[in-house]
Amino acid sequence: MDPNDKRSPDIIALFDVNGTLTAPRLSATKEMIDFLAKLGEKFMIGIAGGSDLLKQKEQFGGNVSDMSHYNFSDNGLVAYRGKKLLAEASLTAHLGEKHFQKLINYCLGYTSALSIPVKSGTFMEFRKGI
Repeated sequence: MDPNDKRSPDIIALFDVNGTLTAPRLSATKEMIDFLAKLGEKFMIGIAGGSDLLKQKEQFGGNVSDMSHYNFSDNGLVAYRGKKLLAEASLTAHLGEKHFQKLINYCLGYTSALSIPVKSGTFMEFRKGI
């Protein structure tokens, strides 16, 4: 630990992205970015979300890695400390391609049989965990 670092070593403020730091899939406000910067002077900041890091960068103007000390994207399956990758896992690697394809086919089949008012949109987006 850097002896000049005045942040509390015992506290990490961990925030969810969509619905907490931003409205779902929208950009963070200047006020929120300023708040995180000020809070980051006193505490370690962590940002977590279901989206991949690229989507989080879109929401925070590309500097999400600069404003947070830790980042957990893809539902926590990809972890960074600053810009350094700490750990990464994926459902495909865990299940294997054959079982993963079987799961996807089941999910798509199940979704296609649902009776809902309007059936449009993104039903499945490939991520490390989905």
